[in-house]
Amino acid sequence: MSVNRHLLLVVLSALLPLLAVAVVLSTLLVRHEQRATEHALQERAHVLALAVDAELGRSFAALEALGRSDALRRDDLASFYTEAKAVREALGLWDNVLLLSPSADHLLNLMRPYGTKLPPVPQPEGTLTAARTRKPYVSDVIKGRVETDWLVYIAYPAIHEGEVKYVIGVTMNYRYWSRWIAQHGAGGMVASISDAKYVMLARSEQSERFAGQAVPKWYRDAIARSPDGLVRGAGLTEPDVVVALARPTLAPWNVNLLTSGSVLDAPMRRTAWIVFIGVATALAIAFALALLRARVLTAGMRALQGALEALTEARRLGSLRSPVAEIQSAMTAAERTAEVLARRAERLNRVQAAGCLGLWEWDLKTNEVKWSDGLFRLLGGGAGELCAVGGVVAEPHRRQGPRATCVRGDHRARRAVQ
Repeated sequence: MSVNRHLLLVVLSALLPLLAVAVVLSTLLVRHEQRATEHALQERAHVLALAVDAELGRSFAALEALGRSDALRRDDLASFYTEAKAVREALGLWDNVLLLSPSADHLLNLMRPYGTKLPPVPQPEGTLTAARTRKPYVSDVIKGRVETDWLVYIAYPAIHEGEVKYVIGVTMNYRYWSRWIAQHGAGGMVASISDAKYVMLARSEQSERFAGQAVPKWYRDAIARSPDGLVRGAGLTEPDVVVALARPTLAPWNVNLLTSGSVLDAPMRRTAWIVFIGVATALAIAFALALLRARVLTAGMRALQGALEALTEARRLGSLRSPVAEIQSAMTAAERTAEVLARRAERLNRVQAAGCLGLWEWDLKTNEVKWSDGLFRLLGGGAGELCAVGGVVAEPHRRQGPRATCVRGDHRARRAVQ
């Protein structure tokens, strides 16, 4: 395995634990951000439910004031008709105001001129419930008979001298609630109100399209399990939505804030991308630095390899330098060794020359014959002349250094080129 690969493995071995810690921490951070987003969504839904209670409370307060009207105490229905019409126009909360007896007899209706004979109310249950319980009654979403819009009906008991003398009824249509919820809902989210039967009363977007429609089954099931919480599923207009649920206290309604699932996942994706880019950048920088250092090590080791190969030729080396301390120490040792071998070769040549000696070696494995300079001098020949060893004809080839090489031939001279 090359030095480059070893260094990259070293870098990976050092970085992997850090990367694992970074991934764990980023996962925890993503989960924290996601929980924070979910909590903020739920809090907004609860705030919106409180605002619905406050809006219903405005109607209850106005109805209580009407119930204490002197005109009602005197049974002056004509005066009460005028008074109720003025209150309706001043508040802008209601479409219609009705006056009924505790037994749900239709006595007065602002949608009809005073004195007009009125038909029985289509749904007397709310009026009877308010008279019986002496508490305000808020209906589910119903279809109006005079005004054919989807609306809700509020019945408020007018109690005089401890007895329910009248029941005042008002209607509020889906348009009013859709405008109201669009103003009070959270920006960037779809707010809606549905009744106890899971029918849509109001929606901050496309209210004309969805008013009076049933909400999706998975949403009904989620509300049935818990009226407060966070659920995810397929919405009316989007395939993936997250809905925060809350319930007002003054009406059996369900308030919800809806946002796209991608919005909830955005912090997670953003953090994941940041971690990915950071990790990729760290790895790229680490690998680049490792390759730079690998070049230094490779250059030093190649120089050291050349120095060690030069030792076989017993020649002196030039000055070798490497910024790596260990490689520099090996180079210095190689230089000292080369110097010692060169001196010994010089002494050996002088000894051979003085004693008229010569040396030769025959490597039986490689079939190479090595001649010393002293042997050429004794034979009186040169490196380019033929020589015979053991009856085998060969031609010596002189290398750099004190020795030459004869390569065995097949009884013929064969010149070795170097």
